[in-house]
Amino acid sequence: MSGLELTRLQRFDNVQWRLGDDLVVRLPRRAPAVPLLANELRWLAEITSEVRLETPAPLFEGRADETFSWPWTIGHWIEGRPGDRVELNLRAGCVEPFVELLRDLHRSARHDAPRNPVRGGALADRDAAISERLHLLGGDQGAWRALWRWACDAPSVETPTWIHGDLHPGNLIFRGASLVGVIDFGDLCQGDPATDLAGTLLLFPLDATRRAFELYQPDCSTLRRSIGWAMLFSSMFLSLGQTGRPSYRRLGELGRANVRAWSRECGPDGSRVE
Repeated sequence: MSGLELTRLQRFDNVQWRLGDDLVVRLPRRAPAVPLLANELRWLAEITSEVRLETPAPLFEGRADETFSWPWTIGHWIEGRPGDRVELNLRAGCVEPFVELLRDLHRSARHDAPRNPVRGGALADRDAAISERLHLLGGDQGAWRALWRWACDAPSVETPTWIHGDLHPGNLIFRGASLVGVIDFGDLCQGDPATDLAGTLLLFPLDATRRAFELYQPDCSTLRRSIGWAMLFSSMFLSLGQTGRPSYRRLGELGRANVRAWSRECGPDGSRVE
């Protein structure tokens, strides 16, 4: 690989270096990123064999030594733009490949598949997190709280599947108007597919979310839980957008608007959020 040009990039958990035209080097920039990268190294190659979109499947695993004290990796570079920086009308044309991605991911997980303490488990376990950020959603806080309880009280998933765990637009890669890749599999685990399905409400305008749910066909309980997860993710992106990436604020605003709309369509009586 000598002679290949290195270009430094930046993401939230890792420093990344583009290596030549086709490769990317990823090095954790903070301690919490280390187990996430280790999770990818253990499981990603197995999962990506069933995923039709491009993924940063690891090609080389770098081990900790006296030069760098954490593991690192070289994987495939996916050319394109992250979805939070792609116009909403272009994202709206990618419902079918996004639903295909969900179907590719949401298959039975093996018994030793990892679990994640914050993604894919019981929605009620995230009550403290939503309580801290509920004010960011604005409007009637009592109605938001009732909607959250309605989502949390939905029957739990009977059979956990593989899930991405962090399937928001910033982790989807577009070239032009095409969805071509998915990245950042650090939260890959077995869990509730509603966690990933919530990404629909942060990715698409309202009419396209209806089309996505028609194609995916979640049962009523999964749809309820996905609305709850979308509440949680929307509040998270609204918070992140206050201090960092402005495009994350727009994701939070879109998710909030879509949750409001879906609460009017299928939410509990008396908790429809205006």
